[in-house]
Amino acid sequence: PTPVYGKGDDKNFISVWETVRKFPIIPAIRCIMQPVYVGDVVKAILGVMENPKTSRKEYNLPGGSIVSFDGILRFTAKQMGLRRWVMTLPNALMLAMIRVYEAIVPHPAVRYYQVHKWTTNKELSLDEQRRDFEYKPIDFETGMAKTMREAGLVRAAGNLNVAVGTAPDPQ
Repeated sequence: PTPVYGKGDDKNFISVWETVRKFPIIPAIRCIMQPVYVGDVVKAILGVMENPKTSRKEYNLPGGSIVSFDGILRFTAKQMGLRRWVMTLPNALMLAMIRVYEAIVPHPAVRYYQVHKWTTNKELSLDEQRRDFEYKPIDFETGMAKTMREAGLVRAAGNLNVAVGTAPDPQ
């Protein structure tokens, strides 16, 4: 029930990146979520395989941070080196605006179904996952900065393609 992001994202956050790139003023919905980095999902799958504590159990896999949607937009703009004004609107108004936007724009960057699914606040516990298979997801800013670097979306610092204020990956 939480968005997954990482290298090759072509569904969850690509529309966020396109919106931030295209528009200087960005309306945002009111919601919180715990996006999870795809690498953490892979580690979780490996952690539950052949683990007797996890037999016949189901787990949610939230990310390591609870973030607001407007915070995601601001972080994305900062990573891209763009100045953007993020304006948080009531969800009903935002959803109505998305319907109009879809009706008049031939290839909208954002669709109603994407925005609507984010209006449900998703704060999930990590306690059981940590106890059963030592699940330790990375925080949103670390994971998204890495994802955006891999996608070539981060403002260059000197000759390095890294976010200002973060260290390059040791790889």
